[in-house]
Amino acid sequence: MGFSQILNTGMVVVIIYGLSQRRRPKRHIPAMLLAFVGDLTNVLVIQLSRGAIQQIPQMTPYELFHVSVSVLSVVCYVIALVTGWKLLKTGQKRKIHRVNAIVFVVTRALSYFTSFGMS
Repeated sequence: MGFSQILNTGMVVVIIYGLSQRRRPKRHIPAMLLAFVGDLTNVLVIQLSRGAIQQIPQMTPYELFHVSVSVLSVVCYVIALVTGWKLLKTGQKRKIHRVNAIVFVVTRALSYFTSFGMS
């Protein structure tokens, strides 16, 4: 298991903790921000070490699926930041934040499990 996979697994653990603390903003927010920074760091590590973006034209359907769900999970992080900020400050957008969280969990889980099949 390489550094990227260890970091990936660590961030999944942080996400599980963060989700379990969703009713405690002082714990939930830092955990989810840490997971976001960790996942972005992992993307950077993968790009710098493997040149992943340059490999997209030669990827298999499996690899393209992995990249797609990984990108969607990053998009979900951004949506969570926006809706979470509004929720924290005004109490609004709770439903959007919750629906996004469900999509995030599905895409992030798919990203995690498909990462084991990446070369």
